[in-house]
Amino acid sequence: MKKAFFLVCTVLCANLLVSQTFTSEGLNYEVIDDNSVRLADNNEASGEIVIPSTVIYDGNTYSVTVIGFAAFLGSGLTSVTLPNSVTEIGDNAFYDCRDLASVSLGGGITYIGENGFGACGALTSIVLPNNLTRMGASAFENCIGLTSINIPSSVTAIGDNCFAYCQSLTSVTIPSSVTSLGEKCFDSCTNLESIYFKGKTPNRISGANISKT
Repeated sequence: MKKAFFLVCTVLCANLLVSQTFTSEGLNYEVIDDNSVRLADNNEASGEIVIPSTVIYDGNTYSVTVIGFAAFLGSGLTSVTLPNSVTEIGDNAFYDCRDLASVSLGGGITYIGENGFGACGALTSIVLPNNLTRMGASAFENCIGLTSINIPSSVTAIGDNCFAYCQSLTSVTIPSSVTSLGEKCFDSCTNLESIYFKGKTPNRISGANISKT
């Protein structure tokens, strides 16, 4: 009986911890576990922000590791800088941030979620970190101002419609590390003249001429 009671208390305490939210320096966070937090519910954010690598809450120091689901969706951000501690940008994290013109990604990011930067029309360029392995569906869809993109050799999978409707793109190089390229990845990229593949061409592509190096 005591063992069962202890187990129930442990589960309840864990759930309470995970559900905790707090605000630090004007940004909202949600506790993931004893050591880490994610950004959440910052849709009213605006202007330039620099996300810290750690935050202190209730006497504990947490590492900022995730930009949560729809964390800045539709916000008025113009510039954002992410620390190396962040490993994941969640689905819709910066979707429809129409004034977001400058993004500095930390070197620790391995995944950009679905629609992570979708419809960020003011974004003209972005440097993807060398630890990035996956980009979700529509990660940069409808970024109409994006003129160039350098996909690092760490990337293995690019989701459906990832760069669809990026009408200012002119050329893209796909590294040999990419083994999965989603459908309509470059659909309606009307100014995209060439896509260069280094090594074996992955599954499907539409919306542009294809070249191989």
